[in-house]
Amino acid sequence: DEVRSLCEKHGNDYEEMRRWYDGYELSCTAMGSDSTVISIYNPNSVSRAIMRNYYNNYWVNTETFEALETYFRTGTNGLEDDIVRMLAGEKVPVNTSGFSGSFSATGDRNEVLVLLIHLGYLTFERTENSRGLARIPNLEVATAFDDSLSKSRDYGELRRAFTNSLNLLEAIVAGDEEKVAKGLEEAHYGTAIIDYNSEAALKYTIIISLFSAALDVYDTFLELPAGKGFADVVYLPKRGRNRPAILMELKYDRNVSAAIDQIRERKYAKALESYRGDLILCAVSYDRDTKRHECVLERVTLG
Repeated sequence: DEVRSLCEKHGNDYEEMRRWYDGYELSCTAMGSDSTVISIYNPNSVSRAIMRNYYNNYWVNTETFEALETYFRTGTNGLEDDIVRMLAGEKVPVNTSGFSGSFSATGDRNEVLVLLIHLGYLTFERTENSRGLARIPNLEVATAFDDSLSKSRDYGELRRAFTNSLNLLEAIVAGDEEKVAKGLEEAHYGTAIIDYNSEAALKYTIIISLFSAALDVYDTFLELPAGKGFADVVYLPKRGRNRPAILMELKYDRNVSAAIDQIRERKYAKALESYRGDLILCAVSYDRDTKRHECVLERVTLG
């Protein structure tokens, strides 16, 4: 309520403020509130965003990158999978019962996740006992992960994907089908750490490959329909950004024409019902035997 009031007073977009700086929750049942949790914002960042009228990462970056890179490097046994999932907007399970209270880096996945929760890089949702779910709370923290991973010595393939993010986005906007297919093929090979031959890996490829470039320009909408073979990702330009919307459809072991046909048959995604402007339809197919990707791009105008 306080943040909403400040946004109304100073003419800021509350939803954009929420996406950037919300995400932490505090139980308030003991305080006699009707709600079970209240949202906790980063007050320093909210104040700076209002004063500068600009949404950005306003964290005090003392040893930020070094700390994250240290924990990434020492957190083995599935931590890289977890980071990719969380950057794609998912939650990952975490068990806090074994936390020793020490902030020394270890090689245990749960220890590293709990450390990142204590440092504010992740937020924790309790499920039962000491188990729960961890996730990246907001865009401000996501940019810290982006910066750190792009510079990490040990996450070479992810770093490369982040570095190539802008080139891939510009290739989509420019209609360069061959460059898009090649870029996704390289990223798919480098970031499909969970299961290369799966629709989940295709979704992660899209998210990671475009993460850096899309962060400040687009709102991302994910949809993974039931059934084998495809994943949808929709990018809508943020308010004031003169960029085309992008709808991406991936087909697993299917001809690329089937992907573009399905986009047309679905009459676009629900997120685009009120959108007016240029829209790029991006269909990508993947052949599990040849590992080859193909891309078809089509630009249309809505409204």
